[in-house]
Amino acid sequence: MTFSSLQVKVLSNVLSNTLSIILGYPQKPHLIAQSTLLRFFVESLGEESLLLADMYYIFRNFMGVVLKARSCQNVNARVFSRFMEDIHHHPIFDKMSDHHSVLQAIGKVYRQYVDHKADRNSGAAGQLEASPPVVQCIVTPIESPLASGMTLVKMQEALWFITNAIPLVHMPTHHRSIDQAHATEMEGVSCKIIWQMSTNLDRYLPFREKAPSVRCIRQVGGPFDPENLRTLPGFFSALVFHAVTFSTPYLFLHAPLLQSLDDWEKSMSRIKNTVAEASNDQRYFCDPTVYGTATRCSVEIVPSLWLAAKCKWTQLFNGKQIGFCKFYHWLAKDTLDNSSKGQKTFPQFGPLIAYLLTADYSYTGIVSPPSLDDMANVIACINAGGIKGLEALGMLPDTHKMKLDARIAVIKPAFQKFYDFLDKALTAEQKGIIGFDYIMVEHVLCKIARLKVL
Repeated sequence: MTFSSLQVKVLSNVLSNTLSIILGYPQKPHLIAQSTLLRFFVESLGEESLLLADMYYIFRNFMGVVLKARSCQNVNARVFSRFMEDIHHHPIFDKMSDHHSVLQAIGKVYRQYVDHKADRNSGAAGQLEASPPVVQCIVTPIESPLASGMTLVKMQEALWFITNAIPLVHMPTHHRSIDQAHATEMEGVSCKIIWQMSTNLDRYLPFREKAPSVRCIRQVGGPFDPENLRTLPGFFSALVFHAVTFSTPYLFLHAPLLQSLDDWEKSMSRIKNTVAEASNDQRYFCDPTVYGTATRCSVEIVPSLWLAAKCKWTQLFNGKQIGFCKFYHWLAKDTLDNSSKGQKTFPQFGPLIAYLLTADYSYTGIVSPPSLDDMANVIACINAGGIKGLEALGMLPDTHKMKLDARIAVIKPAFQKFYDFLDKALTAEQKGIIGFDYIMVEHVLCKIARLKVL
């Protein structure tokens, strides 16, 4: 087969254009910056730095982590150089540090593997395959023995999500969002997901105890104040908070403690007559889909909650601590006539809202803190964000067709694994800021799923 000179010319042009695209230097500004970042790490730390999960995360989330921008329209060289200066303070750049030693060991293992593959491929036909190099296990405080492969990469991404969200805890808020008067403080956390979180901390912040609504209801004089904790108004107000007023203007602008049903009705009437927003929009008092479309909240259930509080509050505060799951299932399943098919004592308290109130009381001492078994049980019963978060981490099989006991059995080790990873990866200071415990980790899983972090 022969080619004419025209065919050769056409083929040559096509190949030249294709190769220039494949091998050519990137033209877009943010791609040039990305290539500069890779060159910086390779020159500073060696090719083995590209094997690190954090390096993969930085590269994948380049705009948010390095450029701190929500779009790639304008690449700020000053911000980029600031990142390079800041990253130099990491101990991995100190040749005397354990971090650097471990990185060198990783590189040594990788080169052994590459050399072994090359030797095997160049061996004579029929020659017995050589054994792979023996690699001594490296165990250091900065490595996690709990996971490997993509699960470890995803857990590292979740860790980055958590640590990058911490600055939001310290920022002033207006109702449930970051106060826009302090928008300049968002400069350091302005990647897309973090910015989205700042618009509704109640919905997106991964630290439940630091969310605006929870902070509001925990204030002095509220239902969880020790003076009100073991009272009828305290219990009634806690029920109304979770089933009705959570994350509403009413919650943020008015006293969180309701003395009675009459107090609630007078409060609503007074506010409707004085606040234009309240007179025109019921969402001032209750956001019907605040927990999602599957849960429909309404002010219409407040009389029933008052009846439930009057009937049941004395059973809660007899001086004995109540087990976490016992209290949780009581809220979710108790009926007025104590039958399995009777009318629910606590309307709207399904698996999710019952868990949220149980978690609140576990911080007061009335309910015991949750055990690992308790958390697995709750996550399985809710069958929503916690499971989706573990699935996103690659730690669960498909649980849709599993019975409850089977779900609990697979959730327990997966949840423990993620908790242990974070327990080792986060500093004591970080744990103190975010309120690290089982409840917080379950909340993180829900936000990972909701925000599609992974």
